[in-house]
Amino acid sequence: MDASSCRTLLRTWSAIHQNHRDKIAWPDYSAFALFPPKDFSCLPAGPPSSSPKEEEAICSMRRFVFAEEAMNNLRSTLAKDQEDEDGASTNKPTRYQVLSSFIAKHMIHAYI
Repeated sequence: MDASSCRTLLRTWSAIHQNHRDKIAWPDYSAFALFPPKDFSCLPAGPPSSSPKEEEAICSMRRFVFAEEAMNNLRSTLAKDQEDEDGASTNKPTRYQVLSSFIAKHMIHAYI
């Protein structure tokens, strides 16, 4: 996923979460006309075959569940970062804002 697709995904997720249906970003496929796909008919079709055991060995999935106390700690940390010069918080961050900033922060640290 490129940065533009990631941005569109996060903006759409946020718009749906906040019930702003008019702000949903629909994908734009107009670049297809400017940059047509190359002809790869000389290559074999499909991915290389592998046994199911190999696929299970290289795939993993995790589900992260945030406790209410952890969410409150993350929310207060984010609220401190958003304080203005008078020390007053501009707004209470939503659960989406807290989790997306937490995920983005750790994605950046993972790639640095």
